[in-house]
Amino acid sequence: MLYLDLDSLLGVRNVCNGDLLDVLATAATVIGGETYDLDDKTVQSGRDRWLTIACAGSAAAKMRLMNYGPHGDFDGEGHPASAAQRQATLKMITADYCGDGDSYTLNHTALRWENSSGTVVSPGPWGLPEAIWGPGGALCLDATRLADADVACALPACDDFSLDDGEWATFLPD
Repeated sequence: MLYLDLDSLLGVRNVCNGDLLDVLATAATVIGGETYDLDDKTVQSGRDRWLTIACAGSAAAKMRLMNYGPHGDFDGEGHPASAAQRQATLKMITADYCGDGDSYTLNHTALRWENSSGTVVSPGPWGLPEAIWGPGGALCLDATRLADADVACALPACDDFSLDDGEWATFLPD
């Protein structure tokens, strides 16, 4: 998807980030009825007259591709994920441990995950547990995706938590 920009070298720019020759930079998915606050990493549901163009690789596109969009079939039985489940998914994808919008990950950081209903499970090998996720961010934290991350909030270890406590469990790959 391109837009006219006479100041650019080719006279057009891609709506999504990246080079015009990058195949993924030209791919996007459309999510109806919902927008996303990129600063707070929050879902803004119930926006019937709105749509989001989620560029490939973005958190919203990943959420949609996991069938967690507002019109998806996340459980395999035709039910869309709730707004709280989508919020937990957005926090998990962006590594917003503290729930304040700060992200503790980078593009292309490897991660494994499993949702509470067992319908979205990454292939192994699974390594160290990272966190259990709810709509407000990480409920607990055992390891960070980025080895040198200095997380700004205190979170308990995951010893006393299970996937039943949240929507997602994440693991650092071996």
